[in-house]
Amino acid sequence: MTKNQKLEWALSGLIIASWYVLMFVVLQNFGLFASKPATAGEIISTLTFISVCGAFIINYIVKIILSFVRKDNGKLIPFVWIFAPAACAVISCFFANGIWTFNKEFLFLNIISVVFGVIEIIIVNCYYAVFYGKDRVMLISMILYNAAVWAYVLSGSHTTRICYVHNVYLIMFIPAVFAGYIEFMVRTKLSKNK
Repeated sequence: MTKNQKLEWALSGLIIASWYVLMFVVLQNFGLFASKPATAGEIISTLTFISVCGAFIINYIVKIILSFVRKDNGKLIPFVWIFAPAACAVISCFFANGIWTFNKEFLFLNIISVVFGVIEIIIVNCYYAVFYGKDRVMLISMILYNAAVWAYVLSGSHTTRICYVHNVYLIMFIPAVFAGYIEFMVRTKLSKNK
């Protein structure tokens, strides 16, 4: 693993941890709707979460630039690293209310939203497949990632959770990256021992 990959793995773990700390602190004060003044814990945990996310994004940009400079992943994979998150962000913005949530009068929009929801799921899976670089598909983590998403979606009300399946893929992406790096480290150690 390169230093960039180790940093990306550590930052993905810190994002998960800081998110849970932030949610714990916010729920202690129950200040989700700014009904109470923010506590010092809320401010510190919010700034920590934003800082860790910012560091992850900076490291991710460095990863893309280094990939273009070194040409170790070809040209296609760095472009996937750029355009897949952008495409998912645009699709998610258009379907913030979920897929298949339009009125009966707008059935054609429901069909379009389902098509774009499926496209987003495909994009996320392709993006995850090349996230670690050329010829490094973390297949076990990818299977667990998809299984976790669908287990969550199918465990609740089908009418509500299935409408947001594309967003669940995005929410669970960082934990999947963290798990994928664990698989990557295990595979690297096993290949060195051979």
